[in-house]
Amino acid sequence: MMIRKSYIFATIFFFFSVQIFAEPQNNGDPSSPESLPSGKGILEQSFDSFVETRTIISEQIYDFSDSLDSFFGDDNIEEGNGSRIRISLSTKFGGKGEQVSDAGIATILLLPKTQEKFQLVIQDIQKEVSSEEENEKEVQGDDKLQETNEESILAAALRYVFIDTDAWKVQADSGIHLKIPLEPFAKLKIRRNIRIEKWVLKLIQNFKWNTSKGWGESSTILFDRRLSKTVRFRFSNDASWYVKEDLIHFGHALILYHHVSEKDSLNYFTGIKAIDKPKIHLTSYNFGAAYRRKLYQNWLYLQITPVIAFPRSEDFRNTPSITFKLETIFGGK
Repeated sequence: MMIRKSYIFATIFFFFSVQIFAEPQNNGDPSSPESLPSGKGILEQSFDSFVETRTIISEQIYDFSDSLDSFFGDDNIEEGNGSRIRISLSTKFGGKGEQVSDAGIATILLLPKTQEKFQLVIQDIQKEVSSEEENEKEVQGDDKLQETNEESILAAALRYVFIDTDAWKVQADSGIHLKIPLEPFAKLKIRRNIRIEKWVLKLIQNFKWNTSKGWGESSTILFDRRLSKTVRFRFSNDASWYVKEDLIHFGHALILYHHVSEKDSLNYFTGIKAIDKPKIHLTSYNFGAAYRRKLYQNWLYLQITPVIAFPRSEDFRNTPSITFKLETIFGGK
């Protein structure tokens, strides 16, 4: 946890330092625009500075990704670059006064000059899921209030995308977990979308390996149906296991996505989790909702998620919690 957070703060400090040294200096000249009063309050000036910093960081992400792209790909190909860094800060409050804070980072550097086959990815191994699967992981339960010793580590990988169409996606990751000692890992992901009348069946298969856990596998089956232009229903099912752990984890969830407006969305969900040892049994179930608000343009978001969980570790007594998450996206040109 400390390694990951130190990396995040070091990265932010580095980019902010670059901005400070890159800013033009007025050398105390009172006639320069920087010395003239702006007529704005402190909060407004601070936010303007944050927006400017975000713009500079986004440009640096683009330039760095473009330089990697030129190394791997063809300089004669001109394509847009969607490379981005997503940083999130969240705090979860429990009904008994417990509090768990977390910082997350996910980086995707796209290399379009390689025909979009190669990507450089850096993200938390506990959150190494696509945006499509992220809601399922959140819905099926977060036991951090009860299990605060869960290891959180960054992973850096080079991703190769074999196929990426509406029907199929096949990609492979090879990299290292950024911990001491460094831990190699590999993963193959296969996704298949099948339309069945008004339903879309999504099959997601992951095969993975790392030196500490050995070989593992996870399977996800999603049933999606659009109920209206603004409402979508999903039935989610998944199972995962590692050979060394010899334990299968199950998760099932019902989710209703409601696109309220251009800036607001609501998700309503209920989910259960189970394991297969000593026999298949329920470990928790929950009910909740997630409200997401676009605060500024397409890169600053706030999410509020109240949940009532019933974990076996608490004899299935109701365990309320609420999570506040602020998310910032850099890059994404």
